[in-house]
Amino acid sequence: NCFPILFFPDVQKYLKRLRDRLFTQLCKQFNYKRSKLTKDEKEKIRLEMSSLKVFYCGEYGPQSFRPHYHVLLFFDSQRIANCITQVLCSAWKMGNCPFKWCDTSGACRYVSEYLNSVVGLPPLYKYHWNKAKSRHSIRIGVSEDKEFNKDIHEISFKSITSEIVCRDG
Repeated sequence: NCFPILFFPDVQKYLKRLRDRLFTQLCKQFNYKRSKLTKDEKEKIRLEMSSLKVFYCGEYGPQSFRPHYHVLLFFDSQRIANCITQVLCSAWKMGNCPFKWCDTSGACRYVSEYLNSVVGLPPLYKYHWNKAKSRHSIRIGVSEDKEFNKDIHEISFKSITSEIVCRDG
């Protein structure tokens, strides 16, 4: 008498293993020995890894209610692209780990649809402690482009609200 549920620490541990293995692979790409990294070498690899952002969503299958996750990884590093396929599935220890390269707009739309997929679930899967949720990296979608960020920060609340027009009906 049991039923499977989404357990988000599983994904959190997966992402920790993924980052750790990615760090190791990047050390190899830079020809660094991980056990003897200098402060500058660590910073160089951390800077490379800082472009990695994650969005993940839990889902219960529509017929079997099998809990599983959809994970989107965003990065703009060719070095990460060169080694990500080596670490993706080796870091996941809970069964199948299919993955594919995709464009961001289609993948985001596809995964975000699962946020509303709770409609057909039995009540047991809708309680707050085991319902499907999504999570994302801090600063996901924030540009690293200093000029772009400067323009955004110069926009004042007053200038934004003066553009808003309210209408009845």
